[in-house]
Amino acid sequence: MKPKKVSDILQDALSLKQEGSLRNEDWEKIWAQVCHEARPFSYVSCFKDGQLFVTVKNSAWLMELKKRKQEIIKLLEDKTGKKIKDIKFCRW
Repeated sequence: MKPKKVSDILQDALSLKQEGSLRNEDWEKIWAQVCHEARPFSYVSCFKDGQLFVTVKNSAWLMELKKRKQEIIKLLEDKTGKKIKDIKFCRW
């Protein structure tokens, strides 16, 4: 996989922010940017009614993501312009 330029990532994020709604694929891209270190161990299941549902591979990452939940919510809101009420984490 070829690395993307920061300018391309920012352009993608800005274009997503301007659209009315985000698809699951869009959320997955944003999740990878915000939580890149956790990306191999987690993925976005869906975004519904202001809640983001994230599936996590193991207990260690589940605890780490829960600990950072408020920070992650802030980063996701800044990147998408959407209000996120909560993130629900579950094990796969």
